[in-house]
Amino acid sequence: MFNIFFLVFFALVVGMVLAVFVTRNSNPSKMAFLLPEEDAASDPKAPPLALADLQRLIEYYVHERQLTLKETVKESDNECYWIAEKKDALFTDSYIFGAIVTTAERPLVPLASVLEFKDFVRGARSTKGLLLSSGYFSRDVHQPLEGVKVQLLNRKQVLGELASRQSA
Repeated sequence: MFNIFFLVFFALVVGMVLAVFVTRNSNPSKMAFLLPEEDAASDPKAPPLALADLQRLIEYYVHERQLTLKETVKESDNECYWIAEKKDALFTDSYIFGAIVTTAERPLVPLASVLEFKDFVRGARSTKGLLLSSGYFSRDVHQPLEGVKVQLLNRKQVLGELASRQSA
């Protein structure tokens, strides 16, 4: 009754259905793929952010997570990294925070800056990084990248976080 071709065909169909279910991802939110032009169009009209504003938000995060700042690395006048640690009885966790201030000459944060930050996170033997910007990230930054996990916060998100921290 059953022949080998029917069994092979049935196995292929079941394999394809399983592959669809295994590789299916949830739909990304619109905020995850917001293009720089859309970011600039919906930009909150607020004063420009300085490195001190980004540092203040990083200090909020450090305090919230009960971390201690271990080291500050100033890459340039517009870029700075902070290494924070959480010492636990069992293990030590390190977090890397980065801040990039955009300028009129360089209004978007390029992919090269994000990759440089990821290399710094990897070099500091950390698996977590948070990169804040006073502007917006270029379009190619939003493509999925391999390596350490880095969360990106652009100007709009930083202003929202600062406003929520000041109102609390």
